[in-house]
Amino acid sequence: MKTAYVTVLSTDSYLPGVLVLYKSLMKTLPVHPFLTLLTTDISTTTHDALNRHNIAFSVMDKDIMNPHEGVDIEDRWYHTYAKLGIFGLSQYDKIVYLDADMIILQNIDELFDKPHMSAVNAGGLLPENAHWIQLNSGLMVIEPSDALFKDMVSKIGKIEQAERKDNYSDQGFLHAYYPDWPQHTELHLSHVYNMFDCLVAQHRESFGYWIKGIHPEGKENSKEIKIVHFIGKVKPWNEHPGWDEKDDWARTRRFWIYEYENLSR
Repeated sequence: MKTAYVTVLSTDSYLPGVLVLYKSLMKTLPVHPFLTLLTTDISTTTHDALNRHNIAFSVMDKDIMNPHEGVDIEDRWYHTYAKLGIFGLSQYDKIVYLDADMIILQNIDELFDKPHMSAVNAGGLLPENAHWIQLNSGLMVIEPSDALFKDMVSKIGKIEQAERKDNYSDQGFLHAYYPDWPQHTELHLSHVYNMFDCLVAQHRESFGYWIKGIHPEGKENSKEIKIVHFIGKVKPWNEHPGWDEKDDWARTRRFWIYEYENLSR
């Protein structure tokens, strides 16, 4: 069976994210290779940086455009339709997709044993997010195929999506394409695989999730966080004055920055 970890780079500004994602994953000694899928407009400077870090990459034959042109959506959502290209990587039997704004803390090779469209209802455990019943597309286990990809592309802009700005994206499309995902509990992965950095403290206090090295008082158990997902407009590679605060939100970002500053190690 041919497998790979895959991320997508659709804008040069996310290169730092890809570098830390790759480095952090490699530190866990995975048995599966890593591939970065690039859109056609990624610069040669970024290509060179990926080559310097020995990160394998492939350029899409054709970019997948967001069909919601003219809709008032944030730039960070507009380019995410490129992510659907991973469903067409039919040279692989199974892939584990990872967003470029994640950091890997523990080995996650066991995800390749999970079925197609396994993902996390990230953040949905919290009472205030009880209406979050669908998957977060930041991490997905996928069995690509040409037929699946062709069907998806044929339905872009044609299937109904929720009337929310953050759903005019690949995630909103996938919610509409897989409307029954919430009922398929066998596809619901543990929240340790996709923990929003801004929600670490709440999950630690309410459910016992913890991060080794950041929460040294924690004891090893099934709730040790394996992946932190840096959601939101401000990424760890952007400056932010709040990072000097001594809370989980700031500590996870400093953890990312430490990895970035030591990429040559």
